[in-house]
Amino acid sequence: MEFMTQEEYITNIVLTAGFAVWTLYPYYNSYIGWEEEQKTVMLSSCGDSNDTKLCTCIDDKIFKTYAHDEYVQLDLNASDYQEFLKESREDCLDDGWF
Repeated sequence: MEFMTQEEYITNIVLTAGFAVWTLYPYYNSYIGWEEEQKTVMLSSCGDSNDTKLCTCIDDKIFKTYAHDEYVQLDLNASDYQEFLKESREDCLDDGWF
């Protein structure tokens, strides 16, 4: 049985940490990039839905997908955004595994 050398061990740790930062930073940046006041404004503009749980779920998906600056510049009538909303609504309404 061959064991890793200390250099290989350190290299694996550095690569793992680098990969974690590379994959988690965009998620962190988009979700944390919203200030509480901006989230509150977003939550108050749920549209015609009276379902608070659905509205909150969709807003949460928007917070996780878009940074605030991206969302402000986004064309809300664009087909990509409308498709995103449709998929988000389906995901939120689907009980799925739970």
